[in-house]
Amino acid sequence: MWDGRNKQINEEAQVGVNEATREAHDNYWSVFGSSTHVFQEEGIQIVILDNSDIYKGISNADWAKLEEDLSQGAKLHLVFAHMVPFHPQSTHIMGSVTPAVAQQAKDLVKLLEQKKADGYFSGDLHFFANFNSPNGSVKMTTIGAVTSARNFQGPRFGVLTIFDDYSWDVEDVEIQ
Repeated sequence: MWDGRNKQINEEAQVGVNEATREAHDNYWSVFGSSTHVFQEEGIQIVILDNSDIYKGISNADWAKLEEDLSQGAKLHLVFAHMVPFHPQSTHIMGSVTPAVAQQAKDLVKLLEQKKADGYFSGDLHFFANFNSPNGSVKMTTIGAVTSARNFQGPRFGVLTIFDDYSWDVEDVEIQ
């Protein structure tokens, strides 16, 4: 999906999605279906949110799904997405290219805080870091890449551990 969105042609110029983008999206959807999913098991809700399109942001259907499902009937609510909507030090965040998507990023942070999401994970920064949302209520984690290409740190991955009491921790593991 990320590769497809990167081939998007400027919509303000009234040019549609090019064939390579359509093919990338069609291929993804034929294998995985929707790019946004909600899973819930044993009191743990995991939302996989597609916010990879830097020009359009989150689709209306995905917004509706997020608003409806987030924090419904679970003890722990975790959101996984491509880009982080807020970072205390980096400007490489959701909406850094398009003003409308920047507003979506602000709305996403508010929604996460209001719905009391417990954690938000993203990988686009290729750098492991932990920080909190602006009001401090949502733990946010950016994960490094498993490759050294386009990675500011050595290759790494994150390990999420969820404990019996629904507390959780994420560990940064460098690949040696």
